[in-house]
Amino acid sequence: MNVFWTCITDTWTPTIGDPDLLGWATTLLYLAAAYLSFRCVRTARLSSSERRFERYFWASTAVLLALLAVNKQLDLQTFVTSAGRCVAQGQGWYGLRRGVQLAFALVIAGMLGFWVVWILIGLRHAMSRMWLELLGIIAVFAFVLLRVLRFLHVYHTHLLGNNAWVERIFELTGPIILIVAAQRFLGRHRKP
Repeated sequence: MNVFWTCITDTWTPTIGDPDLLGWATTLLYLAAAYLSFRCVRTARLSSSERRFERYFWASTAVLLALLAVNKQLDLQTFVTSAGRCVAQGQGWYGLRRGVQLAFALVIAGMLGFWVVWILIGLRHAMSRMWLELLGIIAVFAFVLLRVLRFLHVYHTHLLGNNAWVERIFELTGPIILIVAAQRFLGRHRKP
């Protein structure tokens, strides 16, 4: 276990992940969107199963956005990558890591895909009023998937090259859309 931690600390140190202005602005966007999503949870009425699902949607969105805000500054994906590398080297399967990385990417993609299907089924009767929320969460999911693929070196040269700006567009667009959608949702449910 000591060797494992030494390996990780040799390749990863806990520092602020994105200390520049855009990094902090993105973190604040995530936090603002998470806060507004939490307010939507508290505002959503539980009069029907559809409304109950809206509450679940906002709760899961708030948690995801809060985790992304923490990750934005703590750079936890680098920790996970370092830990995985150390485990692979320590257990002797480092040469097979590409298959494990691909499996990990497929698991993440599957989880995101399941979440999207769950949302679409749960909100099927509310699409006309929740389309903006869906667009925002899909942009967030696209960013997460692109980031996972980049850290696992799956798309670096195969799909998009080294175009981090594509990730940045999704990273900024998702929370902005969700902020607007949450404001709209709160406006619809404001008590007279």
